[in-house]
Amino acid sequence: MFSWNLRVAGAVIAVAAVLEPRLTAQQKEAVPASTPAPAPRFDVCATLAALTKATRNTPLQQRTVATSAWFVLALLANGSTLRAGASRADVQEHTKWLIAQQYVTGFAVGTELCPRSEQLLGALAITEVCEVSACRAFAHDARLGITNAALTMRGKVRPANDEEFVLAMLLARSAAAATRDPVTFAPINAARITARSHLVAGKVRRTDAALHLDDLLQGKQHPPELTIAVTWPANPTADPLHTLIGVLAVSMLPLPEKQRDAQFGRLSVLVAARETDGEHAGTWAPAGGFDRCATTAMHAITLALANGETPLLCAK
Repeated sequence: MFSWNLRVAGAVIAVAAVLEPRLTAQQKEAVPASTPAPAPRFDVCATLAALTKATRNTPLQQRTVATSAWFVLALLANGSTLRAGASRADVQEHTKWLIAQQYVTGFAVGTELCPRSEQLLGALAITEVCEVSACRAFAHDARLGITNAALTMRGKVRPANDEEFVLAMLLARSAAAATRDPVTFAPINAARITARSHLVAGKVRRTDAALHLDDLLQGKQHPPELTIAVTWPANPTADPLHTLIGVLAVSMLPLPEKQRDAQFGRLSVLVAARETDGEHAGTWAPAGGFDRCATTAMHAITLALANGETPLLCAK
């Protein structure tokens, strides 16, 4: 089954990639050659290169759904897709691998079903690839991942934690925009609501930030100063998920450009903490309970958001 999934996914990606030169040519015609792209506030080139090197050097049998999913999301956030961008070959490779791990019952590596967080992450990555790359050939895979992720959230073993709640929140956001299908969207949105009901406010700052972000995504209005106070981490290097939540929340606020720039400028301490020498140059040390790859990928997404527009649906 694995080899069949891999061949099918590879064939679909190959067809999508063939379309790229024509689309790129059209895009180039629409952009005046004399208009230089503005320099980003934060340079993530070294980080993307380090992530790419690390994932390419990881033996296939040691690859995880979480590692590939975070890697794909980081590449998408910084401008690569199945069809375009400096890292399109890596987006293709890891999307193909993720699809090959997806079965009727969910994502599995070997004979073991992946844990809940990886079901959510894998579904989020495939959904974002499908829409950002304008590759509807993966619509079925995206819907299957969303459906299975929603089912894992209904498990009776334990309530979802705040990490899983955030992933369910982002997946519901992506599903609403990508599938435009109430039948697919309703279960994952219901799972989001159920997960929220189990979280207690006022005890953990990351949990409070997640609950506040969910308010914003559901259209609730909060004063900008309250949003910043609740969602922005005291130390952006301590927990990559908390920092990502804070930047997502601030990016949604109707702030004057100068105030937004000043707030995102506080991420300079995050950039300063990025390793510059040795085998881990370009990455961040593990933090917040996440490994080095996940930590670095989340920070790469965070910096992409701070740099301006990102194509990720879950960040809209």
